[in-house]
Amino acid sequence: LNNSMVFVSNFSQYVQNRIKINLDTFTVTSVPEIILDEGLIYTSLRVNPSGNKGTFSGGPMRRTNIYMINPDGTGMRRLTNDRFRNIVPQFTSDGRSMMFVSNRSGSYETWKIGVDGGRLRQLTNGWNTFNAPIERPETGEYIVFRFNEEQWYVLPAGSERVGRDDVDPMPKVNKDTGDWMMPEACTSDGSRVIGVVNRARTNTSEPSLSIGIGVFHFETESYKVIHIASVKNSNTLGLTLAPDDSHVIFGNNTQIWVLNLETGEERQILEVQSLENQTGFTITTNGYLYYCT
Repeated sequence: LNNSMVFVSNFSQYVQNRIKINLDTFTVTSVPEIILDEGLIYTSLRVNPSGNKGTFSGGPMRRTNIYMINPDGTGMRRLTNDRFRNIVPQFTSDGRSMMFVSNRSGSYETWKIGVDGGRLRQLTNGWNTFNAPIERPETGEYIVFRFNEEQWYVLPAGSERVGRDDVDPMPKVNKDTGDWMMPEACTSDGSRVIGVVNRARTNTSEPSLSIGIGVFHFETESYKVIHIASVKNSNTLGLTLAPDDSHVIFGNNTQIWVLNLETGEERQILEVQSLENQTGFTITTNGYLYYCT
């Protein structure tokens, strides 16, 4: 932002560098790291749609809080302040609230809070999920994914403490083979959800194996799977949608790719000189891609 000078710190192997890319020029810069008073580990940087606020979780492994921060690394403030694990924060589509996962109720559940603080709302009860929830724009519904089940669910708008038996799972990509999709982002009109498609596992201890990018259409309850070389047999670690919903940005161990959802054309936009994972993608309306590495 404003072409300011930033830096990368390797103070600790547990600290993730924050990278910012101008999508017009592909200029790569890093967002400054901030060492938290209570610990060094912090992950899951997300930036709101307008690009003026970021959020992450930080602190010791067993006691992490949710923080807000300006994209240039200034103005950090704590949104939660307790002894629980509060992880994977995600902005809602209007940027006014965020959803995150916390074990404050005894198991890992989805919670919601305003970006200015206020009352905490418990959205799920008895799910024990570690994955970031996704809001479905326009409808106000939210999507919860359970990795061990390889299933995702759509929970009603405005609901609280939804139990696992209160909603049915959404269909898998292939009911015969058991191939499944992990939802990552919704289109701006809420008509589709995008995610990484994986082969069915024989047991939950197996690592997931990506086979393509999936698009689920809510109206027809059907999937479109785009099989692409950069995803097949690799560890795809997250994706996001361009603001106009035309392209998907995703990453794997060393590269970041862009995929045209209409034509299926893919191209590499950044080769990272690192063997670390590229994940936590956010694209803002002012033309920047943020990710964690």
